[in-house]
Amino acid sequence: LAPIIEQSRNQRIILEDSLKHVRKQAVTAKNAENGKDYAKQIDEIIKKLNELEVLTSPQYIGDDATPESVALLLSDNDGRFALLSAEGDVFDFMAGRYSNGTPNLGVYLKGHAGDDIRVNRANPEFTPRYIHKPALSIGVTVQPDVLRGLTLKRGFRGRGLLGRFLYSLPKSGLGQRKINPRPVVPKIATAYQNKILDALRLEPNVNTDGKPCPHTVTVGGDALKQLDTFAMLVEKQLGPGGDFASMGDWAGKLVGAVCRIAGIFHGLIYAVSGNPAKTQIDAETMLGAIAIGEYLIPHAKAAFFEMGTDPAIDIARKILGWVFSKQIQEFTKRDVFNSLRGRIQKVVELDNPLEILTNHGYIRDISREHKWPGRKPSQKYKINPLWLAQNTQNAQNYRADLNSAHSAQFAQGVEI
Repeated sequence: LAPIIEQSRNQRIILEDSLKHVRKQAVTAKNAENGKDYAKQIDEIIKKLNELEVLTSPQYIGDDATPESVALLLSDNDGRFALLSAEGDVFDFMAGRYSNGTPNLGVYLKGHAGDDIRVNRANPEFTPRYIHKPALSIGVTVQPDVLRGLTLKRGFRGRGLLGRFLYSLPKSGLGQRKINPRPVVPKIATAYQNKILDALRLEPNVNTDGKPCPHTVTVGGDALKQLDTFAMLVEKQLGPGGDFASMGDWAGKLVGAVCRIAGIFHGLIYAVSGNPAKTQIDAETMLGAIAIGEYLIPHAKAAFFEMGTDPAIDIARKILGWVFSKQIQEFTKRDVFNSLRGRIQKVVELDNPLEILTNHGYIRDISREHKWPGRKPSQKYKINPLWLAQNTQNAQNYRADLNSAHSAQFAQGVEI
């Protein structure tokens, strides 16, 4: 496509330069008759510019693009684009890295929902863009630390951005990885590759004007019953006291996400036929999509817990990791400060984390048991032996569930 694209670009440059030249001549026209001739030439050049199709090099995948760039890439690629990255820079761009901290979420929200996008610029030379029913895909593989604090970023939770992602937080395999794992079975790898190639070769549907448009896929009756059953189960948990009460922004979109997954499965299955619309989504395909949805639920809960983590809980986790790695039974506040030196600057920063651990039964303050006269010693804590005995995971991989108390009795000072 490179020669064709270059030819198109040159034609546009020539027409734009011609338009500037004729406009200058029209301004300095010696008489009204000449002015009319120039006006006619201007109209003809503008008509040619409007009819000239702007060709660009197709780019459907990127990983380092500002919101403004994403909008232009969507426009240049028929409303389709994917941000795929092994890092979390996209969240920094969303939060306003280059806009003085002002979030710019519109293109991401509309790109997920398929709402039309209109792109305008203050630059008078910029041609406004209109993107009809965009489809923006985002896939990032990041460390859990990237998730922490996302709910605190302005607009991320309130405008529904975080509710649009599907989360998967697999358990870390560090310390237990196979050094020489078996390769993927060739038969499976070949089948997967063929499915992807079939999807790439699938021709788009064509509308009455002869222009590309999506295939319209419908859902079979049995599949719809399965979807309705799943939707009712989800709906029941969205109310007050339900499992999804604190993450309604995500769970409220779960059924829609399952529908999208079912559509993807159906498209891959029937891509080889060249027309997925000939067959309805069946119950088996829908149940497969529902199974993915059920898998996503506990992962979303874990992700939102991570995203809502405040610094005090993060430090509390680090304290537990240090306690377990050292297998200590007691420690002082000074001991903890020394172990976290470099991560915290002042001893007072330990007050909230230690209070959290005390309230949830991981530790108990035993310095108050000091009876004899004299200066009060530094705060001293005893570890809950029940937690220490039961926790056999590696401290580096341990993720403490600070929402549940291991022992209310221990927190009250009763020996176990």
